[in-house]
Amino acid sequence: MLRKLLAILAGVVLAVAFVGAAQAASFISSYPPPESIKNQGNVVQQTQLYYYRWTYFSDTGEWVTIGPWKASRYDWPQADRVASGRRVNVVVRFKDKPDQLFVTRYGSVYANGGPRGSGTKVPVTLYPIKESPDGYVSKWGAYFKLPPGNHRITIRTGYFPPDSSHHSFGVETRLAHLKAY
Repeated sequence: MLRKLLAILAGVVLAVAFVGAAQAASFISSYPPPESIKNQGNVVQQTQLYYYRWTYFSDTGEWVTIGPWKASRYDWPQADRVASGRRVNVVVRFKDKPDQLFVTRYGSVYANGGPRGSGTKVPVTLYPIKESPDGYVSKWGAYFKLPPGNHRITIRTGYFPPDSSHHSFGVETRLAHLKAY
């Protein structure tokens, strides 16, 4: 009986260690996290990567930095329609909470695709997305609202260097193009 209890206890300890290691490892990514735009519960657009500088802890036990990388020009996605005044969500597929997430909208662009002016910062509300019954956060979202019009949007997401862990960190800028009606 004691042997059975010890075997069960050892199995539970191993399972907890395995789940903890899997969750810790999931914070290590060798590439900036992808982001998408959702409106009324549906993905309406995958954002376009414009710039990044990313650092991660490699399998060899060393910190590796990739970038900075910058697109040769602004390559805005085709405009997708969203309802004006309704919540538009940026979904970041990364388990770490972003330390910063800025959304800026531009009304027009130059012939080369570069945004005109300094744009308008859009207030965002950041929230965790839990996709499992145990409440484990698998993604982060930020919602904002747009007035009617054609909007080219930059999304700058940043993760600060960790104090003592081996979590990935860096910054990225992504592009989106939405028409609010």
